[in-house]
Amino acid sequence: MGGTTRHRWALGAPVGLIVGALAFTASLAATPASAAPTGASGTSGTTGAAPKPVHVQLKTHQEFTPTKVVVKAGDTVAITTSGTMVFGGGYTDARTPVGIAWGKDCDAIFSGQARRDRPWPAPGLRCWSMIGKVGSGPAFEVGIAKTFRATDAGVLSLGINDNFVSDNQGHWSATIRVNAPGAVTTPTTPANPAAATPTSKKKSSNTIMFVLIGALLLLVILLVIFVLARRRGNHVEEPEPELVGAAVAAPAAPIAIPVEESPLSAVPTGAAPLPESIDVNIFEVEFSNGLTMRVGYNHFPEGTDLRWKVTQNRIPVATGRFVAQGGGSTNHYETLTLGAKLEGRQTQPDGADVQFDWTINDVPFRYSVRRDPNC
Repeated sequence: MGGTTRHRWALGAPVGLIVGALAFTASLAATPASAAPTGASGTSGTTGAAPKPVHVQLKTHQEFTPTKVVVKAGDTVAITTSGTMVFGGGYTDARTPVGIAWGKDCDAIFSGQARRDRPWPAPGLRCWSMIGKVGSGPAFEVGIAKTFRATDAGVLSLGINDNFVSDNQGHWSATIRVNAPGAVTTPTTPANPAAATPTSKKKSSNTIMFVLIGALLLLVILLVIFVLARRRGNHVEEPEPELVGAAVAAPAAPIAIPVEESPLSAVPTGAAPLPESIDVNIFEVEFSNGLTMRVGYNHFPEGTDLRWKVTQNRIPVATGRFVAQGGGSTNHYETLTLGAKLEGRQTQPDGADVQFDWTINDVPFRYSVRRDPNC
C-alpha cells in the first residue's frame, strides 16, 4: 500500500503547487487596485456629470444675442454652429456662419442701392460671419466652429458681423459646451506620452514586479515537477508481501483525473473590425472654384460633430468641422469655405482628397473621397 500512496502524492503535489502559485499571483496583482485611494484617477475623489450643452438661436435682427452662458477666465469653451442667413434683403446667397473674407467684397452688397454708413460690429473679421465676445471683452471670430480658453469673465454673447441687421432673413444656431471632457483649444498640441503621473508609473512598476514574481514561481513549480518525474522513472517498485490465507483484493482501478479545457481555447472568432471608410451618410462632395466645398448628407443623428480635412499630394490644405442636422432621410447641404485656394489639375493631376471623421455612440467612422478642384 505504501507504493500507491507515494504515487498519489507525486501526482497531487505539483497540481496543488500550481493552483497555490496561481492564487498567490492573482492576489498580488489585485492588491494595488483594491488599495488605490479614492480619487487616484485624477478626479479628486468625485465623479461629476459632464456639463450639458446649451443650444442658442441667434436673433436675426440683432447684432449680439446673449446666450446666458456664464464663462470664467480659464474655462474651455467649444462652440459649433449651423444654419443659413441671407443679407441685404435678399441680395446675397444664403450664407453659413463662416461668412466671407474681410475686404472689398463686403461692400458688393451696396451695388445698386444706397450705401449704409453704419459701423461693423467687428471690423477686420470676416463679414457676415458669426462672432462672439465674453462680457465686455473684444469680439472674436466663431465661424462654423470655435474652441478657445477664456481670458475674460462674463456672459458669452454670439452675434452677426453685419452693419445693417434689419433686412436679414433666415437664422443661425449654435451649440455651446463649457469645460466638456476632451475639449481642446485650437491649435492643439500633441500629447506628451512621457508626462505620465507618478501614481500611474508606480502602478505600472508594481504590475511588472508581480508578473515577474508569478513567472518565477511557475518556473520553480516546473522544476519540481521535472525532478519528481525523474524520481518516478528511476524508482524500482518493491513487490508487495503476499498474504497467506487472506483474500487477494482486486487491483484498484486507475484514477481518472479530469483535465479542464483552457479558457483560451474559447476565444470567439469573426469579431467585426473597426468601421473605416464607410460610405453611409455622405452622398455629395463637390468643390467650386477651388475655394468652397459643398457637402450633402442625411441619416446623421442631430448634433453629430463632423471633422473634415482636404489634402493635395498628401499635404493638408484646409481643415474644419460642422455639426450635422438630423432628420432621417432628409437631405441636408453645407457649403464650407476652405480659406485657401486649391491647385488645379494642371499642377495636381490627382485632384484633391477629402477625409471626414465622426463618432456615433462612441463608434468612430471615416469616409474618404477624391474630387476635382474645379479651378
